[in-house]
Amino acid sequence: MQKTPFILGVAVGYVLGARAGRERYEQIKRSAATVWTSDVVEQKKAEALAVARTKAAPYVADRLADAARAAGQALRESGSSVKHLKAVPSETVEDRPTGTDA
Repeated sequence: MQKTPFILGVAVGYVLGARAGRERYEQIKRSAATVWTSDVVEQKKAEALAVARTKAAPYVADRLADAARAAGQALRESGSSVKHLKAVPSETVEDRPTGTDA
């Protein structure tokens, strides 16, 4: 891949940006902030976060668990020694009784 078109594009962008000046930059920044905090965008961000929490997070957790199981199985089959590693408790923070340090 040639780097020349990319470098030329960066240089042109820099020159045009420099000519626009600080006032134009601040104007663009204010406009972007207004759009980013608009009700429509806030609603879409909340929807995306909800989807990430309800669909993506469990999927990722399942994939990580599968990978951990596969790695453990591979270690067991290879006969590698992992005696220096401590066991990780299977309970989560939510499973622990409240009011105790354990």
